[in-house]
Amino acid sequence: MNRGEWSEAYALLSLIANADFVLSDKSLADENSTQFKVKSILIPSNTPNKFVSLVVQDQSVIANYDGQQSSTPLTDIESVAKALFQKISSSSSTTFSFNELDTLWTKFFNPQIKATRSEKSDIKLEILDTSTQLKSIKGFSIKSNLGGATSLLNASQSTNFLYEAPHKISVPNITPKKLGKFVKPLPLKYLGSVNETYKLNLNKVDQNLESLISHLLVEYYGASNREKFVKDLLAIVANKNPLSLSNTSDYKIIMSKFLRATAFGMVPRDLWDGALSASGGMIIVKADGKLASFYLDDSHSNANLDNYLLEHSFFDTASTTRHDFGKVFDDKFFKFNLLIRL
Repeated sequence: MNRGEWSEAYALLSLIANADFVLSDKSLADENSTQFKVKSILIPSNTPNKFVSLVVQDQSVIANYDGQQSSTPLTDIESVAKALFQKISSSSSTTFSFNELDTLWTKFFNPQIKATRSEKSDIKLEILDTSTQLKSIKGFSIKSNLGGATSLLNASQSTNFLYEAPHKISVPNITPKKLGKFVKPLPLKYLGSVNETYKLNLNKVDQNLESLISHLLVEYYGASNREKFVKDLLAIVANKNPLSLSNTSDYKIIMSKFLRATAFGMVPRDLWDGALSASGGMIIVKADGKLASFYLDDSHSNANLDNYLLEHSFFDTASTTRHDFGKVFDDKFFKFNLLIRL
């Protein structure tokens, strides 16, 4: 598997080894709250709508699946987690094997690690709120900072946005950046998402979102100072106020809603009903192997998450040949691609 997929397995092992669900601030530092605890972990099995349940009891992890049960010493899981972290950190290859997990995974009845294309939730956690003694089962998205940035929105041809220039475009040795710098001063016609489903999804989040993203992409690809962070591009667009909003702080609000929808529910090619499949929040594997956590049911953590997404997400450039963008067709039409990383 790739580094991100192995990181999901590592996050799972780390959650088992530490029952405290420690929330993080916008910089991913621990807030030292012990209000929430992980009571059990539910991982999708290879059978649709069935899960493997993992519970810590008396220094052992009990795995339950479809009437079957197995027990594993907690020390074995901690040992495998440590070895897996070292492998992820030291591997020079993006994709690699880690056979030490095979025996443990068999005892866990071979659950799935990677979420499906339309599913933002990687694992489900049963969380106990110690202040109310209430339990809830929520889906969480797992992201990894091991070995580099992680994707918040994967690039595809469905994340292309279409533009029309006012006249014929001629850019020698064209690249997306060269094209961006050429068209940035022009009075462009913003035609929006090339994917009709994604267009509907974006309008469900906010009616101004599709236009906002179109402007942000022009600023990103046409940047002279290599601006790429969402917060910096937002500041540039808000200063120009191309949507003629009465309050320019609304640009940040609109983008925040988009980042949240993208992180927890919406995918480009599937019509979105507004529901969050990862309704619990996000778990991030930090470069030092520790976990940072955001819990949507906690209002303070919710605010920290919005700030984290706005401050740390950035645009990136995908393969132009694979995703068919960054070139001119019919003399004055072109596409820019939306790829967002954390």
